[in-house]
Amino acid sequence: MLDATTEAVLTSYAVGTGPWRLLIDDNHAYVLNGNGTNPDTMTVSTRQDTLANTHAAVEWYHEAFDHYFHTASALENQVLNDGAYANDWNRTFGYFRVWTAPGAGRQSVSRFFSTQWGTKSSHFYTAVKSERDLLVAGIITGWQLEADDIYYIGLADLTTGACPAGTVPLYRM
Repeated sequence: MLDATTEAVLTSYAVGTGPWRLLIDDNHAYVLNGNGTNPDTMTVSTRQDTLANTHAAVEWYHEAFDHYFHTASALENQVLNDGAYANDWNRTFGYFRVWTAPGAGRQSVSRFFSTQWGTKSSHFYTAVKSERDLLVAGIITGWQLEADDIYYIGLADLTTGACPAGTVPLYRM
């Protein structure tokens, strides 16, 4: 859980163990108490975008696949949160900030999808244009472009590994 004003971490929960159900619309977050001991209650808070032109890319986990997925799309997060995929995806409460528009020093991120592992489909993300172009051209096989410009990030200096000012490392495994 984060403080909406400072973005400081207040507490964390193991995957799938939060004591509530979180419902989100365009302007509010509704937290439904589901701990089984107190009567159900609803807490309403106004969503505040504390960092202009950014969104949180939210992390999700699929236990049967042992796969992670992240998205900054409000619609995709809502679909996953509402259980459209048999409630197989659980929010990890991990996130990272991304920009929502191009700008100086920002690189577009593309998302690719593959079914080459049977039912354990997977996603691949890249902000490197030459890598994206190899995937789109089919030189690196097995991946189909799902979307370009899903968000924007700053890339580390390729020589020193240093992050751009005001950013933190994001590792791709």
